[in-house]
Amino acid sequence: MRGNRPLNTVSRYSRPTLAIPVRALLCVLGGALLAVNVQTFVHTGGLLPGGFVGLALLIRESLLRFTGVGVPFGLLYVFLNAVPVVLSWRLVGRRYTALSCLSVAAASLLTGVLPKHFVVGDPALVAVFGGLVQGLSISLCLLAHATSGGTDFVAILLARKYRIDGWWAVLFFNAAVLLAAGFLSGPDKALWSIVFQYVSTQTIRTLYRRYRRHTILAVTNRAAEVAEFIHRETRHGATRLEATGIHGEVPHQIVYSVVDSDEVRRVVNGIHEIDPKGFVNAFKTDFISGYWHERPED
Repeated sequence: MRGNRPLNTVSRYSRPTLAIPVRALLCVLGGALLAVNVQTFVHTGGLLPGGFVGLALLIRESLLRFTGVGVPFGLLYVFLNAVPVVLSWRLVGRRYTALSCLSVAAASLLTGVLPKHFVVGDPALVAVFGGLVQGLSISLCLLAHATSGGTDFVAILLARKYRIDGWWAVLFFNAAVLLAAGFLSGPDKALWSIVFQYVSTQTIRTLYRRYRRHTILAVTNRAAEVAEFIHRETRHGATRLEATGIHGEVPHQIVYSVVDSDEVRRVVNGIHEIDPKGFVNAFKTDFISGYWHERPED
């Protein structure tokens, strides 16, 4: 029977693992796209995109304006990422950190090589489409189980250690920094930069669902097999509840579990394969407390 497979058996619903060369390629593409965005949309709108990219641009602009010293963006970006890289190396994983450094290196090098290019004059278009490109570049790195550096490290650490949506924390932090930067570049630039950052954050939250949770409630008569399947596929536990159907007083069992959002589809498909007559309800979970199996990044 399908539900009686041993726990160490790999099923066709198992999450595929990207090969290291593919992850490295995604990181390089993400870094390259970030560099293109800086030299086009960010340059055109005079925006500060938030995170360490925006902080590096702000420091470079401040030094140039008040001291006349021009410091390369790439050098500042690498310097600012030094501390998060060390924390990530110790708390998250070496392979994860190495791939993230590859993205940082690609963004730093290409920003110094690529020429600046004016795109459009409408600040709304610059903020919205620049934010989309920024969110896409960061999402490519996240899909490779790495980051583009900077505050992305912070968001991942918050998600892993405290199980909260770190992207909102990063958004509010960036908004505060950008408002402060408005005194230097003007309030209009700062406000459009906040729009840019908001679009970027929403793009990331749409494309990358790793640290979001869903609750699964499965009404079934094969609870043991469903619970075994969930554990085998996600390494998350499950709870069995006794229930009775209102119509006909038919006894049932409910399997309760919480899984990562990117696991929902294959878990639901697997439950229906085990029990075609089962009823499954999956809904978003904003907060959990207690033991939770965290998938390793490496």
